[in-house]
Amino acid sequence: MNKYLKILGILLVLIGIIQTFFVLVSTQVVGQFSFRFLLPTRYAIVGPFIEQFLFWSSVCFLFLLIIVLLILVFFPKKEKRLVLKKNKGEVEITDNAIKKIIKKEAENSHLFERTKIKIKISNRKKRIKCLIVGDAKQIINYPQEGNQLLSDIKQILESMLDVEQENIQLIVQLKGLENKSKARVL
Repeated sequence: MNKYLKILGILLVLIGIIQTFFVLVSTQVVGQFSFRFLLPTRYAIVGPFIEQFLFWSSVCFLFLLIIVLLILVFFPKKEKRLVLKKNKGEVEITDNAIKKIIKKEAENSHLFERTKIKIKISNRKKRIKCLIVGDAKQIINYPQEGNQLLSDIKQILESMLDVEQENIQLIVQLKGLENKSKARVL
């Protein structure tokens, strides 16, 4: 987890604890406890400022909760299947099947030593986005080999999945390319 995200989370939790504590103090009459807390305004150091703090932190929390609710309602879910509809029925193809097709073609290209593939599928737009990451082998002509690999994968996916080439987005990342091309001085 990112360091700044952790700090933000800790601050939000602390503000939430403070708000919950003061709600507990204001409604402690309902509970039958053997002890009583002072009202928030009677604390010596924070008494005059606590009402302002509680009000503005509540406004911020309400705003954050509304944003989270909107994200949960309208954020698209991650699709794991591509649905192809034909006049005789429909076929569902999983993202793992597409990954295996792309991985086999990437390994046959002799461009990568190890490959890792990430896929995003959109059934609404009938679109496939794919990121192919791998360690580069010692090949002199990377741009030509990479372009050939991309066109081969696009043709295979277009013929097998009936997806237009404009809706197939492929990105190739080669790791270790700069390290292998440097000359050593002995």
